[in-house]
Amino acid sequence: MKWPVAISVFLFLFVSTANAQPTIGTITGTVTNPDGSAAAGVLVQAKNVENGVVSDAMTSGSGQYTLNVPAGTYDLIVPAVAAKFDRYEQKNIAVTAAQFHYADIRLRRGNGAQAGPFRNPAPTRNEGLAAQSGRASARYPAHPGVG
Repeated sequence: MKWPVAISVFLFLFVSTANAQPTIGTITGTVTNPDGSAAAGVLVQAKNVENGVVSDAMTSGSGQYTLNVPAGTYDLIVPAVAAKFDRYEQKNIAVTAAQFHYADIRLRRGNGAQAGPFRNPAPTRNEGLAAQSGRASARYPAHPGVG
């Protein structure tokens, strides 16, 4: 009497999982420096456009990354890398379940400081000291009344 119940439960579970549709897709690619060499240890993010959830991956030694994400629409982002490279963003990547989307990224040389979508260059040490001392510099012109 127990065997028919066990077989029924097994068949139900087997058929249920066999009919289940995968919901995960993959964004993958290679990140390279401006000269074409691999960019190792770079953070790559996929931000879901619908709900704002961010998935992260780090590039391997050969610059490769893989993000396994639920099917949906994503913005692919590489935040500014220190003062070395500008922020990268590719919008509206459609990720389909059980499919690969290939997105290779070539980084661009930075302007010295970009901490996200807004450029706000930080002063160099010498410029900061010049501003504090009241002396003018290229980035900090003299203010009226400061000599």
